[in-house]
Amino acid sequence: MRRKKRNFLYLWIVLVVLVGGTIYYVYNSSYFERESPKIIVANKVYWNLKEPLEVVLRDNSGIKSYSVTMDNGSKKVTLDKQELTNPKKEMVLRLKAPVDMDFPKKRATIEIVVQDKSLWKFTGNSASKSVDVVIDRKRPNLYLVTNSYAIARGGSALVVFHCSDENLKSFYIQTNFGKKFLAEPFYKKNFYIALIAWPVMQERFRADIVAFDKAGNRAKVHIPLYWKKRKYKRSIIKLTKRFLEGKVAILAEDYPETAGMSLLEKFKFVNETLRKRN
Repeated sequence: MRRKKRNFLYLWIVLVVLVGGTIYYVYNSSYFERESPKIIVANKVYWNLKEPLEVVLRDNSGIKSYSVTMDNGSKKVTLDKQELTNPKKEMVLRLKAPVDMDFPKKRATIEIVVQDKSLWKFTGNSASKSVDVVIDRKRPNLYLVTNSYAIARGGSALVVFHCSDENLKSFYIQTNFGKKFLAEPFYKKNFYIALIAWPVMQERFRADIVAFDKAGNRAKVHIPLYWKKRKYKRSIIKLTKRFLEGKVAILAEDYPETAGMSLLEKFKFVNETLRKRN
């Protein structure tokens, strides 16, 4: 009788260990991962239908399948759909606009459904997301109002222009040497003014007004400016030791990197490195 009780107790312990181990394995194994897939895209997007719309899918166990549909209110089409034999932990979808769909209301809805390869609850984890899409295929309304007749090397010029768009994102004046000039509101709504400059160290000058909307549409207008020739006086200025030990040293002492520099090195730091940094 005691042997039967002992055997039963051993059997019970083994059963508990097996069940506990199974439960531990299920809760900690990557095969039974419980986190839902991630769908990375804004809740509201602006799309010009020219460039692909990017959506990122991520999952710890691997993406098993996904589907993307687009609904304009009267018709639904599939933009992308796939069953993966080799699940991936990250995918970047580049959705192309449907060729057989119109958008009279300039709006649509994209539905994204993702399933991972986890064995959790036998069916795995899934996620879905609805994205509000604003269709915008029109570039910003941009035109030049007036500008200075000419610009001199080392000088400046004024520009007045009009820029408007219901989904306007940004606008600025772009130069051939990488400098961007911002504009300020001027006189009326959607009119702007900007002061642009031609640095003396640049051999050539070109400026264009560019504007972007939230859908990625771009407008560009060239600013016609005649170049003025201007010669600048060149002077040789002697640096006195008194000047270097005075003003230059005072300016340099606020910067730890000048410790140990000679007076000439400090002068170069203030007039080259520090000026460029500012």
